[in-house]
Amino acid sequence: MPVGVPPRDNLDRWDESKFSHLSPKGLSAFPDQATSNVSISLRYIAYAYINFVVVADDERLETSMDDIDDLPFFLVHFIQQLIAGRHIRAALSDGGEMLFAVEPGRFEGECRFRVNSNRGGRPHSLDVFTGRADLIGQFVALAESIAAHPCLGHGYVVFDEIGDGEFERICQDAEREWTAGLSHHEHLTREESQEAFLFEKIAAECPLSSEQEAVTDVYRLMLRTLEIPPEWRRHCPAVT
Repeated sequence: MPVGVPPRDNLDRWDESKFSHLSPKGLSAFPDQATSNVSISLRYIAYAYINFVVVADDERLETSMDDIDDLPFFLVHFIQQLIAGRHIRAALSDGGEMLFAVEPGRFEGECRFRVNSNRGGRPHSLDVFTGRADLIGQFVALAESIAAHPCLGHGYVVFDEIGDGEFERICQDAEREWTAGLSHHEHLTREESQEAFLFEKIAAECPLSSEQEAVTDVYRLMLRTLEIPPEWRRHCPAVT
């Protein structure tokens, strides 16, 4: 079993039944809604979470992919189907609790983009019309940003393999340096910025083994080429 792939054969991520309380309105409910600009960007990677944000006009949803329920090959599979021109639904983040849907728009080149979540028992949603090509570009850019991030290995792929002693030492050093007055990362809270700084320090001071680097490189290559390794493809659900 590849590192990072949960030992389950039936990973049906396309089931929308648990989101029935967030069923969308019919398109006729907002025929004059303006086309929105959507941006999807990586925030930081730490503690086995890939944190990113979806923004459309004045709406903003922060979410994350964990290393158990929200593996990157689900994201790649989703992008593959987008590029193929399909209208799809997939639970990509928030421990399988945040559903991304791309549905027909009102005219050629447009699509309806929905993000629904019930995190913490509180519904969160985003529902806009946007350009399909632009949306594809945002998801592709997100995948590339994840692949290029220096903390992808230490902060996500092999986070559980970092030695406790080494982790504790770097944590203490990072805490001292942080207390000495390091500035925040832009667009992050103080706590998030401190987590991002810690894992940047871990990545700089704790080299991955050749095996860990090889596994991380598989993820990087998959995210950059949008090609899922053959041994992982059976974990991808059927498209609806």
